[in-house]
Amino acid sequence: MRQILELQANDCFREIADHLPLVIALSNADLSQFLFISRAYEQIWGRTVESLYARSTSFLDGVHPEDQGRLKEALGGLIKGEPVEAIEYRVVRPDGSTCWILGRGFAIRDAEGQIIRLASSAEDISKPKLAEDESRRNEERFQAILDNSPNLIFLKDIEGRYMLVNKEYERKLHLSEGQIKGKTDNELFPPVQAARFRSSDLKTLRSRTHMEFEDVLNQPDGQHTGIVHKFPLFASTGEIFAIGGIVTDITDRKRAEEGLRHSEEQYRSLVEGAPYGIFRSSPEGKFLVANPAMVRMLGYDSESELLSLDLAKDLYTSPADRQRVISLYAQFDHQRDVEVVCKRKDGRPILVRTSGRLIRNKQGSTECYEIIAEDITERKLLEDQLRQAQKVEALGELAGGIAHDFNNLLVAILGQCQMILRQIDATSAIYGRLQEIHEAAERAKWLTAQLLIFGRQKTHELEVIDPNFDVVEEVRKLLDRLIGENASGRVRADRNLLQQTIVNLCVNARDAMPGGGTLTIATENIKINENLAHQYPGIPPGSYVMLSVNDTGVGIDPTIQGRLFEPFFTTKEPGKGTGLGLAMVQSIVTQIGGYVTLQSEVGYGSTFKILLPVAEKADEARTRDRAAETIPRGSETVLLVEDAQSVRTVIRDYLESGGYSVVDLETPSRALEFSRNHSAPIHLLLTDVVMPGISGLDLATQIRSARPGIKVLYMSGYVARTGDGNGLKKSTSLLQKPFTPAELLQRIRLVLDEA
Repeated sequence: MRQILELQANDCFREIADHLPLVIALSNADLSQFLFISRAYEQIWGRTVESLYARSTSFLDGVHPEDQGRLKEALGGLIKGEPVEAIEYRVVRPDGSTCWILGRGFAIRDAEGQIIRLASSAEDISKPKLAEDESRRNEERFQAILDNSPNLIFLKDIEGRYMLVNKEYERKLHLSEGQIKGKTDNELFPPVQAARFRSSDLKTLRSRTHMEFEDVLNQPDGQHTGIVHKFPLFASTGEIFAIGGIVTDITDRKRAEEGLRHSEEQYRSLVEGAPYGIFRSSPEGKFLVANPAMVRMLGYDSESELLSLDLAKDLYTSPADRQRVISLYAQFDHQRDVEVVCKRKDGRPILVRTSGRLIRNKQGSTECYEIIAEDITERKLLEDQLRQAQKVEALGELAGGIAHDFNNLLVAILGQCQMILRQIDATSAIYGRLQEIHEAAERAKWLTAQLLIFGRQKTHELEVIDPNFDVVEEVRKLLDRLIGENASGRVRADRNLLQQTIVNLCVNARDAMPGGGTLTIATENIKINENLAHQYPGIPPGSYVMLSVNDTGVGIDPTIQGRLFEPFFTTKEPGKGTGLGLAMVQSIVTQIGGYVTLQSEVGYGSTFKILLPVAEKADEARTRDRAAETIPRGSETVLLVEDAQSVRTVIRDYLESGGYSVVDLETPSRALEFSRNHSAPIHLLLTDVVMPGISGLDLATQIRSARPGIKVLYMSGYVARTGDGNGLKKSTSLLQKPFTPAELLQRIRLVLDEA
């Protein structure tokens, strides 16, 4: 009966154990044989209970390798009778899944205390274990956030005592968490600052929602500005149990904002004070923003006026110019030195040089154009004038060089003609032919003079003259029609050269009126000021006498007006013009300090204006009474040095006809030798400036060292070759070739009589 009851009890135990969610196991004392294993083993281990009955240690095969050592150690103690209170280990099922196990065990002893059985249990704790691990990881993450946040994070109870602070809070206050927890702001901060903090706490508690404050924090390294976000924490009952806070240090941002504001002010000051126009425009052709210089450049009163303009219609003189500019920026986003013609509010065109960039939006489309603009109208005019002057200078050097050699020939031709004409009867058969040769040479002399004027190498005498009396009246005999004498001012000019300019302009005017017309010469006083400056670009403000030559001829094509003053440029038929007329006009006027302007329209004639600065007062030593002067004579000894034989012969004849004793030599070296060996006085050295070996200037210096009292008169056909051209031009000691006997003898007498 006892055995039956035990069997029934065992069956009942087995049925109960198999329905439990944990493994129940019963083994012999040394764990070599399992006596009972509940069916939960199959679910947890993923292996059959029969395999465990067959081999008692097979359950260890499913234990994670990292946990087997601990489990075997615990089982060894169990065999010795040591209970296993709780051991956690992992089981890896055959399908690869893992679960966490909580194991327990104890030894069963008989009446004598001997171990006869081992009882154990294994519970799957995967779910609570995972939840515990997740909770732990969440705590670690939260702590990592607190410890690594650049913000100051804190938690206070409703009384204001600190419950929690993060590492950054500790670093900023230079205090540990233990020194902060449990304390209020009054214990940590100055009274005024603590009162502000507590006041914001109470506002947050009353509002029962998050609030934002900006406050200044006094920290050991100085004052810091912070944005403080405070928020209440609610218990499950709905009651507030704490106040949380996150402080963002915006000190650097504040400094950056201040720096940005200062930078923007500087940028705005730079843009608004810039002498160049700066603007932005839209792809549709509207001004978006413009600085004051741009407003002034275009002649408007305000930026708002500019913002209302249509660029294609109101800014560019030609809409095609804007399309050209847009095409350039379509090729390259940055452009430099793009020149366009713009128009001011008053309609006047100006030449503008622009540089800028195309600004694109995030999609890559054109957002706007950012441009810097400079009005280069006057600069361009000056550059053109400089280029013209450089060309004239180069051609002048060439013309002057040719004139030098030509003048030597003319001295011989004119001199010989004059000498022969004096010696033969006027009724002689050859007198007329010699007269024609002489007249041809005079015309050649005039042409050479024009070349020298053009090259700015001809000496000229500046005197204060009346343009009406000394110029216009003298020219009047050559003209058919003259209007007005309205100017009363005097100017400083070379009378003959200024007359030549008027003749040149009148000849051009005549040729411009092949069918007849009206030629008008007028003089007028004019004062150039700011109001008239745009009409006379490049001419300084001041008082001028304006002498104008106007014709009613065919006019001048605008495309060639810029070349009219170029040497050898002419619109006349071959053989009817040298192309030097207007070039000489500009050269002469420039040399005497004046300016030339042109106004012309095809079909309506042309007006050339010569503007000469008004002279302060007349020269007392000059008069308009040009009485005929007698040719002076002398008996002094003249040393003549000239390398050209034909020229030397003529000059010697001139001097001898005036009564002078002449010693003529062809080289400076022979002249030096003669000066050293000649014991009698030499009153005057008459020398060419440009000669082989040493120059006339050096020759005069060496002779004067031995004969300090000797007078010197230089001759030259090209003053620029003298080496001291500027000094000689202003001296009475230079006589420019070709010259007449009277001019030579008068100048020699003048030099000899000087003190």
